[in-house]
Amino acid sequence: ANTRGTQLHELVEHLPCAPWTKQQIQKLAPDLHPSDIHKILQLGQNELFLSLQSLTVHKEYSFIVREGSSLSHGFIDYLAVSDDTVTLIDFKSDRHVTDELLKERYCGQIHAYLHALHQLYPQHQIEAYIYSFDLNQMIKMN
Repeated sequence: ANTRGTQLHELVEHLPCAPWTKQQIQKLAPDLHPSDIHKILQLGQNELFLSLQSLTVHKEYSFIVREGSSLSHGFIDYLAVSDDTVTLIDFKSDRHVTDELLKERYCGQIHAYLHALHQLYPQHQIEAYIYSFDLNQMIKMN
């Protein structure tokens, strides 16, 4: 399951701006299962995701912030920045889940990202989402 998740993440990282074609996906990932190709295509047609394409987009956004006397670091799957907003999307490939289960499972991780982004973008409104490939759903986290 982890290699599948890694494969889906890497595809989103390396694909150009959405929407995408089946051919673009197959060229980057010739061994990808047809159902996962469909899941990537669905993300590429998501209304919120499409609306972010014209902003400054960072994929696998690396950050380091100071937490008192220690440093906190990580990678955010997808970050879209405008003049006054920052939108983060964390992609999840968990299967057989509900949106509530994903919220519960990943709220700590998203909270850490939000904390870091508030330090890095203090003047911006920050929105956080989990995108579930399994549910084909953008789940608002804040």
